[in-house]
Amino acid sequence: MEMKYKNKCFDYDKIINESTFTIPNFQRGIAWKQNKKENFIKTLIKGEPFGTILIYEDNNNTYLVDGLQRINTITEFNNNKN
Repeated sequence: MEMKYKNKCFDYDKIINESTFTIPNFQRGIAWKQNKKENFIKTLIKGEPFGTILIYEDNNNTYLVDGLQRINTITEFNNNKN
């Protein structure tokens, strides 16, 4: 039986600096308040586990299926560090 889907790991730099995502219509907009973002960044810094970032690629697009809040928070934090 042929695998229909493949798992692929993306590293931080590719996700944040190189990827342009298509956001599916079912994704909610940016919703996390500042305290939720701060708690998520603390989770990352401590190296604790967190939810997924699910990306789907087809021949034409890269879709951010799950993790918009996480990607947005990481991007904001990264941009504010400089």
